[in-house]
Amino acid sequence: LNKQVFSLIVLGRFMSTNPFESLSGGGGTEAIVRNSISSFLSGQLNRLASELITGVELDFNLTSEEDYATGAGQTRTDLNIGVSKMLLNDRLKITVGSNFEVEGNTRPGETANNIAGDIQLDYQLSQDGRYFARVYRKNQYQVTLQGQYVETGIGFIINMDYNRFKEIWMSSKKLKEYYDTNSKGFRKRFDVERMETDSVYRDSVRTVIRDSLMTHSPEYRKRMEEREKERRKQQLDSTKRTPKSDSPKSTIDTIRTTAIKNEDEERNYHAN
Repeated sequence: LNKQVFSLIVLGRFMSTNPFESLSGGGGTEAIVRNSISSFLSGQLNRLASELITGVELDFNLTSEEDYATGAGQTRTDLNIGVSKMLLNDRLKITVGSNFEVEGNTRPGETANNIAGDIQLDYQLSQDGRYFARVYRKNQYQVTLQGQYVETGIGFIINMDYNRFKEIWMSSKKLKEYYDTNSKGFRKRFDVERMETDSVYRDSVRTVIRDSLMTHSPEYRKRMEEREKERRKQQLDSTKRTPKSDSPKSTIDTIRTTAIKNEDEERNYHAN
């Protein structure tokens, strides 16, 4: 089990019982190393792009494998580049991209793709981000056909993220009642008296409630994002106006004021 966990974390894949079985000339070992390096480079490219470019989302996926489409094994490396943009108040996501050949010979019937060879539209149907509709068009290569074909389609996606299994079947209204500090169910699940005396336990319960509301309540999430923007703006303004010797104290006061506002926001949310 430890070996599989190590392989999944380091290599991004499961390891066979004998990873060196049926390997000739170290080809299998080379493939594992190439895949690991490709995954590492893809992660570094994505991280660099997110730091340098704002307004759009860039996704790089570098893959390396043994290709037998021509009848003989050869190493093939492809780079898939995708560009995404959020529109309509972040409810519509448009993604365009294509696959580019980095290493290896062109396969039979394969033609070069332009940068917008693949197109995908994701539209958020519900405000809580649970339901999505997808329309896509992408180029695929089929070895048996020895040629390319265009795949188009539509899809319906359900996205769920919950702390407990029972929350999957709860509506937004039920979830709000589920985490209402004044409800009987909440008092049964959490020790309310302990929350009044144990600050560590109280903070942990607040974290669970805050994470759930951030996931399932668009109104609460929007208010928290606005609070965070306001906090950063106040911190920046106080840094510009206050001398350097007094800036740490001003920063602490700003953080303390924001924390009090967040607690009041949670209390008012449950009261409504």
